[in-house]
Amino acid sequence: MDIRPLASDAASEFSIADPIFRRGILAIRWGLLFAYVVLARAGVLDISTTALILSASLIFAYDVFHICIEVFRDGHQPPLLLVVTRLLDVAMVTVALVAIHDVRNPVWAVYFIGIVAVAHMISKQEMLWHMLWVTLNYLAFAFITAALGHSVSWSYVTVVAILIGFMGFNASILAGGEQRLRELITSVAITDSLTGLPNRRQFHTAYPQSIEQAIAKNVPLALMLIDFDHFKDINDREGHPAGDDKLREVARNLQAVMRHGDLVARYGGDEFIVVAPHATRDDALVLAERLRAAAVECSASVSIGLAIFPEDAGDQDKLIQAADGALYRAKAAGRNCVRDAVAA
Repeated sequence: MDIRPLASDAASEFSIADPIFRRGILAIRWGLLFAYVVLARAGVLDISTTALILSASLIFAYDVFHICIEVFRDGHQPPLLLVVTRLLDVAMVTVALVAIHDVRNPVWAVYFIGIVAVAHMISKQEMLWHMLWVTLNYLAFAFITAALGHSVSWSYVTVVAILIGFMGFNASILAGGEQRLRELITSVAITDSLTGLPNRRQFHTAYPQSIEQAIAKNVPLALMLIDFDHFKDINDREGHPAGDDKLREVARNLQAVMRHGDLVARYGGDEFIVVAPHATRDDALVLAERLRAAAVECSASVSIGLAIFPEDAGDQDKLIQAADGALYRAKAAGRNCVRDAVAA
């Protein structure tokens, strides 16, 4: 399994998963609402009492919704709702501008806060669409203001729309850099630095998900524990750098023979672990032999123990124990061989 899609998927939740970031955005939302009401009541913003009550009530209800998400769902939202939230953040600014009904009022600059905030969470391509949405919102505000009979300077509107576009373009560059940084950090967190395979942490994330999918689809799943035979002897005889080189070579060969959708991860010092969804016992034995042969190709040998879910064990911990027992028998049989849990 290629580690890059894993890193990309995980990185997409990087900022959203950070409670400090989420609560910072929440504080900005409430701060803007407070400033809006205070400036309107002080007469700095020319807003009628009715327009202020309607617009502030709508924004207040929206901000309360975000507090509920943070308190009761720990900030977690379905992907579609996250997209809708980004669109509504912009729309709330538009609501305030419509209430102000003045295209020259600098409150439109609040759009920039949303643009910069979103740039830390989405990709460059998504940022370009977001920029378009912001521009369309400002233009819609101008047309609504004109339709309500208020004066609109279209030359001013054109300049602001262009300015928003330039800001959005710069933010898309920022979003691209942020996305690459998130992917790099996430990749480091889930990748074994020596072999480049998914590490034990990533295995313990992906493995329960694979078990859940196997249960939901009523299909088997194979788990294999792979032990590098006599690895300590290589370190003692040729030195640790040579041992590391050989471990990397074996890891590459194992990865090369995996089926699409399978996962091979480094499980420990000289151990690897494989999750093979939709693999029957016969499928797993064939794959295990390919893995053993792949190690032989680089002048190494491995012992492999495999177990099948749910035949050999009905939960994820017992499945690992069953595969570990099979691995022990492979070692006892002289190593460089495959044993399965049924052979107990």
